[in-house]
Amino acid sequence: MRFADRQKRVEEHVYETIEEIADEFDLEIPFYPEVYYVGRNFDFNSVGVDSFRLELTSSEDDEKEEEEESFHGLASAGVCLVRPSIILIKDTDRITISEEAAHFLHFSRSRLLHQKFGKNDTLCLRIFAETLGYLGSKVACPERCNTFNLGPDLYYSSEQEFSRYFDLLTKKLKSPVASSEYYIYQQARGLGERMFEKYSSGKITKGHIRRLFEEDFDLIPSHVVASMKIDHWRKGDKRKFDAMIHEVVK
Repeated sequence: MRFADRQKRVEEHVYETIEEIADEFDLEIPFYPEVYYVGRNFDFNSVGVDSFRLELTSSEDDEKEEEEESFHGLASAGVCLVRPSIILIKDTDRITISEEAAHFLHFSRSRLLHQKFGKNDTLCLRIFAETLGYLGSKVACPERCNTFNLGPDLYYSSEQEFSRYFDLLTKKLKSPVASSEYYIYQQARGLGERMFEKYSSGKITKGHIRRLFEEDFDLIPSHVVASMKIDHWRKGDKRKFDAMIHEVVK
């Protein structure tokens, strides 16, 4: 397929998916983003886009953590930029397109990126954004599976347990693991999966989901994530932490 033909198909597919997700949750579409198919070999960093992190501004002046290595499988096949509103697509699979479409609807409907928070709340803001990205993608791809569902829920781990888990995981993979990125995706996809299941079974309403997409964050992000954990993903597994680690690193 010629590049121009693929560009047209990707653009049409993104717009159709935006409309599908918006229709499901009764969300208004304020405008449509520009969409570009960039090919699988495109380097997002070549245009100043860090494909592993949303461009959320922290109010702290701490030096950036040294986490240049990424966990296998985290590399993004698409990116949704906010200013200007652009979606870049490397891989044309339905999952990539649906997640970026969901991110666009979230960012265009909320004031998410207009807030400044400290380091921990910025991390929680990213969990919130990735949760809605995953949840929205499940509308178009209900067959999508959460690949971060093994091992212990790190939200409830101690600092020592957290460090030990990633030490063991690094040894298994034989390469460094970006612990904060793994943590963000574990929490986001776990929450998104559980919320979609509840929505599908009628336990939460589309109005509830719509309000999350439109959240302007007058509230503190860490409090919002804590509330979502209580509502949708409580600490329920009583197995020992070491036994749960063993499932991943054995």
